Amino acid sequence: MRGWLNDGLFSIPRNSEQLNSGLFKFVNHNNRFSKGAMGEMTVQVLLAGFSAIIILNSIFFGLVLIFNSKGLLKNQLLGFLLFGIALRTGKSILMLLIPHVPDSVPAIGLVGMGAIGPLFYFYTLNLLGQRWSRQNLLHFAFSIATGLTLPFASNQVVFWLYFFSALQMAIYISVTANRIFRSHNLDDQTFRWLRLLLISISLIWVVYAIQLFYQQLGVYLTGTVVASLSLFAVLYVSLRSNRIFSKTKKQKKPEVYDDVKLLIDDMMSNRKMFTDGSLTLSKLAQALKIKPYVLSGVLNDHYGQSFPEFVNSYRIREAQVMLRSEKHQMYSIEAIAYDCGFNTPSAFYTSFKKLTKLTPAEYRARNETEEVTSRAV
Repeated sequence: MRGWLNDGLFSIPRNSEQLNSGLFKFVNHNNRFSKGAMGEMTVQVLLAGFSAIIILNSIFFGLVLIFNSKGLLKNQLLGFLLFGIALRTGKSILMLLIPHVPDSVPAIGLVGMGAIGPLFYFYTLNLLGQRWSRQNLLHFAFSIATGLTLPFASNQVVFWLYFFSALQMAIYISVTANRIFRSHNLDDQTFRWLRLLLISISLIWVVYAIQLFYQQLGVYLTGTVVASLSLFAVLYVSLRSNRIFSKTKKQKKPEVYDDVKLLIDDMMSNRKMFTDGSLTLSKLAQALKIKPYVLSGVLNDHYGQSFPEFVNSYRIREAQVMLRSEKHQMYSIEAIAYDCGFNTPSAFYTSFKKLTKLTPAEYRARNETEEVTSRAV
């Protein structure tokens, strides 16, 4: 085990002197440069320099958003997010280009890395309409603690600090992705923007994870360039869209909401679209010829339900009718579940119990008992 620990896995470069042994020593044992080595070093320095330009632009743009946010929290959060990515990726560039970088530089980079996940998460929540709380600052405690610990840590501890920072970042990315794709009140442009951020930050995380385990110069440099290009994509798209930085306008309730409600009732009660197991918010909105966010607003305002809750309520009511019907007495509960639009019996059982406080079998048995009693009377 000890040999494995000391065999490169924990040999994360603490400073640029360790990493630059590859970048600035393309010489043979007589210190004479070959043409191939010189050319390779030139390409690598140019790539690192190109990445540095992107990082400097990101830092500048991040600071502009932080200090000139127009009073919008979402701009400040985005600014800090860009700044955090720039700190972590910029650390890699400094270690590639500048010899004898002090240990404080990796520490600053680790602080940036630990802050990326929480910042992305809270930026997304802000776009989804959730308010900021001071308690959210606790999410950044780990980032600050690791940054303060790094300069005094051994190589083994350094590895685990980076490892848990990468793990934390992965968790926040996963949770944020879940919130993005489960949300039904995002307009198309905001959804595309968050999806771009998700892809870019996920790609940057992959780079960080690879750099954690593979410290070869080529891998380290390639990863840094890829991370910089991902950051450039975010900068490019954000600068082309003023709406990203403008105040989010609350959707006004259109006067046609009442008409839409009537259309929904007709589509669900008469045409029974809920029996389609692949029914989605977008699919129903398309059938109604309205925007998904309008449909989501109607469901929230008029029914007080999310889309899954709304559809399942119709499915459960239909299941109750079938469970009471003599025509369907020979149907199994699973068959009724599928006929009502559920894709799995487990989802049907869970929704049925939630709405009726009974299992489907209990509901059917109770109904049969009531019928026998009424006939006897």
